[in-house]
Amino acid sequence: MNIKAVFLSIFGMAVLSLTGCQSSNLSALSLVPNDSQTVSDAMNNGYWQLTQAEIDGKTLIISAPITLSVHNGEFSGQSGINRYRTEAKLQNGSLEVDNNIQTTRMAGPVNEMRLESDYLSALRRVNHYQRNGETLSLSGDGVSLQYRATQP
Repeated sequence: MNIKAVFLSIFGMAVLSLTGCQSSNLSALSLVPNDSQTVSDAMNNGYWQLTQAEIDGKTLIISAPITLSVHNGEFSGQSGINRYRTEAKLQNGSLEVDNNIQTTRMAGPVNEMRLESDYLSALRRVNHYQRNGETLSLSGDGVSLQYRATQP
């Protein structure tokens, strides 16, 4: 095989692989949930900072950073003091968050521990999402969590 044939083969494979990446990115931009779409696709694999939270009519005072990262069908982030992760999926048009939220086990100031507990409890109750540009809203029975897009 000559050099020209090797070069053309490598170039052709590179073009095909780039084309494949481009088409998968286009499908990830859809924000309308359907059963074949993953949470990561629907929320566009984002990083989010909690800006407002209400649980059972009570507004939480966000005294520590709370973040949400959406990747590969998982929610993860900083929950005030600890890190957390759980699985999330779209099922029949609803968002389902696994109740088994895994966390690290560090202690901190009482008010931040309470915030963390309230946030994780609220996350378990989420069953709906809405994304509008740089804003993500998660909601459920008596729960409303508002996030803004941020950098990792």
